Amino acid sequence: MQLGNYILRGRLQAVAVITLLALVSFILSPFAYQLSGVPVGLITLRRGAVIGFQILIGCLFAMGLFVLLAQIPPQICLAFAVVIWLPVWLCSTALRSTGSQGIMVLVAGVIGIGFIVVMTMVTDNAAAWWQHWLDTWIEITLPADLGFRYRQTLEPVMPLMNAMIAAGLVTSLVLTMFIARWWQSGLFNPGGFGEEFRALRLPRMLLVFAAPALLLMMTSTEPLHSMLRDILIITVFLYLFHGIAMVHRFVKKGNLSAVWLFGMYVVLFSVPQSVLFLACLGIADSLLMWHGNPGRDNKT
Repeated sequence: MQLGNYILRGRLQAVAVITLLALVSFILSPFAYQLSGVPVGLITLRRGAVIGFQILIGCLFAMGLFVLLAQIPPQICLAFAVVIWLPVWLCSTALRSTGSQGIMVLVAGVIGIGFIVVMTMVTDNAAAWWQHWLDTWIEITLPADLGFRYRQTLEPVMPLMNAMIAAGLVTSLVLTMFIARWWQSGLFNPGGFGEEFRALRLPRMLLVFAAPALLLMMTSTEPLHSMLRDILIITVFLYLFHGIAMVHRFVKKGNLSAVWLFGMYVVLFSVPQSVLFLACLGIADSLLMWHGNPGRDNKT
């Protein structure tokens, strides 16, 4: 919590911490999104979109100076700005403005869908592009026999790789925002995060969008067919967070033991099919129970 207070003390402190954590993420690359994204979320949620964006510009310059001195490819700075900092800033701005985690998840989903659309337009055949990338990575990093087994394992999922990468992006973004909001809540409003999370509901309009997209997919040809299929996968995937929040809400209202939540997460991480089940719960909740979600204080 002390680090959070230090980051919020001023722009220079925030730029220094975010840039340092971005550099640390070179070593801890699996946690790059959380390390450099959570402070951006905290700053934007607490201080506002304008100050948050100013700090992002400062981080971009500071990191650019470092990679220039260290003779590291400058594209790394652009990657952090476009893939991590800007999406987190957009989601933080949406959450601060609306006080709705459902809207924040929706914005994250739109970013994931944007990734799918761009990849489809740039590559023309996303599955072939990912296959080429995979073959190159295997040839560089793995011995021939192990590489052959990897190809056999991953080849069936290549047509869905665009959707899988987008789902990973959305998951990283939403989890980063949850941590940032929890951090803000711990500093200024203990317990506020849990209440806000249990109120998470995706706008019902999302299902209205999904219906014609499904019909269009069924009548379209490539590459539009694959793009719409991937978009629908991400749309359904968003309801995973709605379903998880629904279970938390049910346990809280029923005053049930936390063992129920523990069991849900055990099943979620051990049985991949449970993702679809929880997403279906979220869809059912969206269809059957539509409640207004008044915004909470932006300074949670």
